[in-house]
Amino acid sequence: MPAQSPIAQSSIELSSTGQSSTAQTSITPGRRGVLRRVLNGGLALGLLSVAAMLWVGAFGGMESSDADERRLILRQLAFVRGDVDEADGARRMQQLFPEGACFLYTLYGLTWANLARRADADEPLRARARAEIDWALDGQETPASLRPFLHDTQVPGGVFWAGQRNLLLAELMSLTARGDRSAPREAEFHRQSRELSAAFAEAGGPLEAYPGLCWPCDSVAAVVSLRLHDRLYGEGRGQAFDTFLDWAAANSDPETGMLPGRVEFGSWEQAEPARGCANSWNLALYARVDPELARERYVLYREHFGVTRLGLRGFREWPRHDERDADVDSGPILWDMGVTATGLGLATARAVGDLRTADDVEAFARMVGLRIDSEEETRYLLGQLPIGDAFLAYARSVPLPDGVALDTPSAWVRFRHRWPFHLLLAAYVAVIVLAFRFDRRRSRARDAETA
Repeated sequence: MPAQSPIAQSSIELSSTGQSSTAQTSITPGRRGVLRRVLNGGLALGLLSVAAMLWVGAFGGMESSDADERRLILRQLAFVRGDVDEADGARRMQQLFPEGACFLYTLYGLTWANLARRADADEPLRARARAEIDWALDGQETPASLRPFLHDTQVPGGVFWAGQRNLLLAELMSLTARGDRSAPREAEFHRQSRELSAAFAEAGGPLEAYPGLCWPCDSVAAVVSLRLHDRLYGEGRGQAFDTFLDWAAANSDPETGMLPGRVEFGSWEQAEPARGCANSWNLALYARVDPELARERYVLYREHFGVTRLGLRGFREWPRHDERDADVDSGPILWDMGVTATGLGLATARAVGDLRTADDVEAFARMVGLRIDSEEETRYLLGQLPIGDAFLAYARSVPLPDGVALDTPSAWVRFRHRWPFHLLLAAYVAVIVLAFRFDRRRSRARDAETA
């Protein structure tokens, strides 16, 4: 008699005991019920999380008072500072895009400057702001910040680094009494302002950020810093601001009338159209020294870049009818809303007193930002992108125009403006309720069959 294979032998053994592989692996009705409850619980948690996001979009917005707003900003700044000190946040952001570390320190320092300007009578806060701006200036000179700018264009380091640094120096000098200013910082501010002013006069337009590469928006921080230098010292450096505006009027993006995204240096030929992220940044800076100019340009900005989705206002990254893809500067583009353009658009909306848009952007940030609050810190995107927190803290800190008070819309006003969002929320909740009622009925029927 021939020998049997191991497989055949196993089959005989199973048959003799009356067992089968199917019987061994079957799930009992009790276990099936437990598994179903676990799966339904996970599904319910996911559905409720989405419902919570939609609820924030429907009813969320600005803080209800200046004090609440300040506390929120301070918690954001605590997270950013802690992430830089303890988790090497600046270097991590530098790995995402070439200006990540420098921009992180700039936004951090400007946020403290804005808080100090909003609290003239709070000397302890102003003193802390000066110390934190000084820390940010030190950070701009760390290897992570300097590495992309180890070259000379018209000014050492290029206009991106030099302009943002000069703006922080200007804010530090503005917050410090004349006799109390640090001599080395003041001397640097004078020297760099002199170099920038001369370079703008020679170029007749924006300066290079890198050799041969020119983004006009990078020059805005520089010319604003020179206008602030004039306010403090009256040396005529601010003429560069007017020269730059004349250039911008003659070389604007033909489709929108806004500042071009990128130009060929010297010929000024447009290489990239106007962009939302750049103009959201520019207009907030303009408002620091020329509020009327910012208001005028904001009207044009909303015309060409404003977008409303389900009643929430935001900003496009590219002009209407321009369907370019997202990039590292724009961040994700969600249903035509550029995340960077909209997030920084909060700064511009606040700067010109457009509280409805500011309220909507706050709701949008809460809805998609995965915000985590604690008593000491507030972070967005689970704390994985501190420069995003820095952008939002800066935007939230921008002072409202003179005569405009923080006025949080009521639930009724938000309902009236965002009724499509409320309709979506109601439909979503109705679908969840119906789905669970249907599942409950089906479960009862299944249980009755197995009883």
